[in-house]
Amino acid sequence: MRAETNMMLMSPAKEGKPHAAGVHQLDIEIGQVVTEWKFEKDGTPITMRDITNDSKGAQLDAAESTFMGLDDNRLCRWDMRDRHGIVQQSDNTVSNWANGHHFARGTNFQCFASTRDGCVVIGSSDGKIRLYGKTSMRVSKIAFPGLGSPITHVDVIYDAKWILGTTDTYLILISTVFTVKDGQSKTGVSGRMGHKIPTPRLLKLTPVDAHLAGKNKFHGGQFSWVSVTNMHFGLLICIVFLFYHTISLLFKTS
Repeated sequence: MRAETNMMLMSPAKEGKPHAAGVHQLDIEIGQVVTEWKFEKDGTPITMRDITNDSKGAQLDAAESTFMGLDDNRLCRWDMRDRHGIVQQSDNTVSNWANGHHFARGTNFQCFASTRDGCVVIGSSDGKIRLYGKTSMRVSKIAFPGLGSPITHVDVIYDAKWILGTTDTYLILISTVFTVKDGQSKTGVSGRMGHKIPTPRLLKLTPVDAHLAGKNKFHGGQFSWVSVTNMHFGLLICIVFLFYHTISLLFKTS
């Protein structure tokens, strides 16, 4: 955050649960934790499973003071500025709930990522991947059905045209682009896909690589980029134990 001079750190997995009651603000320039922020809503302590930037590239903004939070059935935005304009005491700093939504049950959120425009992609333990617009956290624009395995990590490109989900044993690549009646192309962010949701592409290791990896799990699949003659193409990168795999699948992004 803040022109990449600060980093927000979470310490989950307390008491056997992957949740944290707050975050630590690390000043990278001096290498020290300067503030611990607590999560509270209406004066009641709550937990978060994961945090991310409001949008891709938001960490480059020196004035950035908000970030997104995710819990099992909760999606929200936190603001480190005091809503009353009063400087908080360093031993009792509370991050303010800016906006968000608590779902009654059944979402089982696991991980999330944001796009350039502030849309949010969320992966769930039932394998579903949801895409939320930047104006509403209540109803998803798209809900891609799961293939059976829990989503442990998600990534999305800047314009939300491609989504990558990671499970323990395979990757899921999803295109959100579809064609409307007048022949124009839209994404799931700019229009309703309905029955036009494309079939996800399931990517696995070759038999030889799967043997080398053994029982080790896929971790943190992400997009990377190459440029050829003024055109951008995407690469998929994933870690399996000590192996750093680049999936040799090229797809045009612009």
